[in-house]
Amino acid sequence: MPSQKIFLPPSTLGMLGGGQLGRMFALAAKQMGYRVITLDKTPHSPMGQVCDEQIVGDLDDPDALERLGDKSNILTYEFEHIDVGCVEMLEEKGKIVRPSSNVLKITQHRLFEKEFIVHAGLRVADYAKVESNTEFDAACAKIGFPAVLKTVHGGYDGKGQCIVRDKSQALKVFNAMKRHPLVWEKKIPFLKELSIIAARDAEGNVVVYPVSENMHIDNILDTAIVPA
Repeated sequence: MPSQKIFLPPSTLGMLGGGQLGRMFALAAKQMGYRVITLDKTPHSPMGQVCDEQIVGDLDDPDALERLGDKSNILTYEFEHIDVGCVEMLEEKGKIVRPSSNVLKITQHRLFEKEFIVHAGLRVADYAKVESNTEFDAACAKIGFPAVLKTVHGGYDGKGQCIVRDKSQALKVFNAMKRHPLVWEKKIPFLKELSIIAARDAEGNVVVYPVSENMHIDNILDTAIVPA
C-alpha cells in the first residue's frame, strides 16, 4: 500500500487581537494541543488569560508584530477591523497568515465584499457606490427607497448604517457622513437572518457547520439559535 501523507500541525498559533473571540479560539486550540500567543494592548486580555503568552502592544506596533511573528508558526487575526498593512508586513517577512491580507482587504470593505460575492455568481440586494453628488442622484433614481446607506469601512453591530425612506433623509445622512464612500443598498423585507460558517484547510478540504438563526435587538446580535 502507498504510504499515507501525514500532516503535523504547527506548534504555535499567533493571534492579532485578544478579545472574547480570541478567547474562544484559544480554548479550542489548547484542546487540540497547540500553543497560543496573542498580541493585544490590554494587559490580561480575555484571550491573554487563557493562552500561553500575551504580548502587550498595539496591533500596528511593528516591534510587537515582529515579536509575535517570530514566536508563531502561523498567524491569524481576531476580527476584520485591523490595519491590512499589519498583515502585509508579516507576509513580507515570510510569515504565514490565514486568512491572507488579500482576504482581509475584501472582508473589511463592504463594496469590495459585495463585488466579490457577485463575481462568485451569488445574488445580493441591489446596490451602488455613493461618493459624489452624481452617484447620489444616480442611486436615488436607480435603486430608490426604502434603502440602507452603509459606510464601506468600520461597520459592525448596527453601526455605520442608516435606513432612509426619502431623498431628503438620504441627503442628510450623506452629508453627515462627510461624503465618505457609502454603499446605497435596497432595503428588502425578510423573515429571518441565517448564517452558515464554512472552513477550508490548506489541502482544500471543506467543512460546513450547522446553520445558525440570528436574533437581533437594536440591530445588534443578541442570540444565535443553532441549529436554526
